[in-house]
Amino acid sequence: MNFLPIAERELRVAARRPGTYWLRFACGLFLAVVWFAVMGTGRNQGGLYAVNRSVFHWMATFAFILGSFAGLALTADCLSREKREGTLGLLFLKPWP
Repeated sequence: MNFLPIAERELRVAARRPGTYWLRFACGLFLAVVWFAVMGTGRNQGGLYAVNRSVFHWMATFAFILGSFAGLALTADCLSREKREGTLGLLFLKPWP
């Protein structure tokens, strides 16, 4: 069984939630503030390349942490929904690929 169409559909549904838009806006605003703060401090002796590299590392770290917490939250939500609906046992009947 190919699970990729199901995963794609779930990702599209999650991307359309209003909270997702606000989260993207908050992340962009946070990174813009960090970039302007680094530019405004005058500690950019390495030039624009060093500033952009530093901001990219901040952004990658922040995205990794956010993605990790989102994965944990979505997994917990999925398991609790399956338990509420009484279909948690059906997950164990599926053959492992």
